[in-house]
Amino acid sequence: MKRTIIFLLALLVVFSLVFSGGAEEKKDVRIITWGPAYVHEDNIAEFEEQTGYKLRATYVDSNPEIISKLRAAPDIADIVQPDLDNIYEAREWKLYQPIDIDKIPNIKYIDPKIWESLKDVPGTYEDGKYYCIPFNWGAEGIIYDSSVIAEKVDSYEPLFDEKYTGKTTYRCSYPGFVAAGLYLGYDMTRAHSDDKDYAQEVFNKIFEFLKEKKPIVKNYWSSSDEEIALFTSAGVVAGKGWASTYGKMMVIDKKYKWALPKEGALTWMGTLAIPVGSKNVEGAHEWINFMLEPKHIARYMETDKAVSVVPEAVDLLSPELKDHFNYIYPPGSADLLWWYPSLPSWLNDMVNQLAQKLRAE
Repeated sequence: MKRTIIFLLALLVVFSLVFSGGAEEKKDVRIITWGPAYVHEDNIAEFEEQTGYKLRATYVDSNPEIISKLRAAPDIADIVQPDLDNIYEAREWKLYQPIDIDKIPNIKYIDPKIWESLKDVPGTYEDGKYYCIPFNWGAEGIIYDSSVIAEKVDSYEPLFDEKYTGKTTYRCSYPGFVAAGLYLGYDMTRAHSDDKDYAQEVFNKIFEFLKEKKPIVKNYWSSSDEEIALFTSAGVVAGKGWASTYGKMMVIDKKYKWALPKEGALTWMGTLAIPVGSKNVEGAHEWINFMLEPKHIARYMETDKAVSVVPEAVDLLSPELKDHFNYIYPPGSADLLWWYPSLPSWLNDMVNQLAQKLRAE
């Protein structure tokens, strides 16, 4: 009887090895990111072949959406791609876990100045531990139809000019409010400090201004595709948009042009972070390390037309994309970039309420 039981157990072990391939099946790596460009199909194929993991992507349109998803279900993803200025709020909600940089040797490819400056950004570095890894950056500028707007554009002015009534677009959200504040001359850096009374006063005034200018707006956009459609199909001639959006539009028609506003071009930095509820921490680290390799991040840059934090990737870009970056960020443009400060949760909530109110007006 004992021999029979032992024999049956041995058979079960054999069958389990046969059907499992002799090893435990690897978990998926689930990523929340901004669109297909961030998970280039060639990168997915190469990553899956190298590691044995399967990459599963979910796309979002905003940083608040990332935070909302993680607050509702901390284990919904293994890796996410929030902007740097939103790390502070996410850390307030305890959404991210420390990253083991020893498992990411390709950090060596990140621009040293960017890597060192990361420590100075609230929420990103604490007690010798990093809570995000820089990935890319870009600015929001003015996109305009030069067949309609012939004069030089160097300001947010066209967005609020009555002669373009029904022909402008921007986001009815935090970035739109900040851009309007810069246009109106407010100290938007102070508005992100602990001076809550000043912030409330400033953002209330911005709300009143945007409410007054709302008839000029054709429609507010929430995604790159939406903005492109407003230009190509709805008669919009001026909008505030991402450099990557303009990169797609210049291919559609050379009449579309780009300008960095003198009041300050909103500039963001994208990161990679691991949620506290990640079910595949090892796979998340492997994806981060994989994407920091120059040839992999260069594929992303070619598709999304945004700048990465890996200088060596530039050498792998097409001449056309190099020319595009030179046009988007000409000499002296560094002085026009206004980097988003860390966004505390109380300020994010305040602006979100004002934005919802503006949409409902």
